[in-house]
Amino acid sequence: MFKAACSLIGEQKWENCSGRVENYNSLNGAINSLFKVLNNLSFKRDKGDRKIRSSTYDIEHIIYAVISDYFVSDDGNLRERTALIYKALDIKTLVLSPAQLVSKLNQLDALE
Repeated sequence: MFKAACSLIGEQKWENCSGRVENYNSLNGAINSLFKVLNNLSFKRDKGDRKIRSSTYDIEHIIYAVISDYFVSDDGNLRERTALIYKALDIKTLVLSPAQLVSKLNQLDALE
């Protein structure tokens, strides 16, 4: 079902040659659609009373992070969902845990 949803979205380029996001409304719709498909499949879905509000904020964070180098969250389920969505949409933002970000920054610092 997820692959079918991805094929309906098609292969779109979300960034222009300077790396700026273009066609934001389509990207927003694609992320929302794929997130809902993952919810329907119960893939790493939030459980409990706060799931609807949490889901709304999660989608917003996923969308906003598209223009960043890193998406960082201590929520493992959200990281897995985000990584899957970004891969499906060919978004280059790296999905990391806080510990992975610290490690990445230390590696970059060591290169200087």
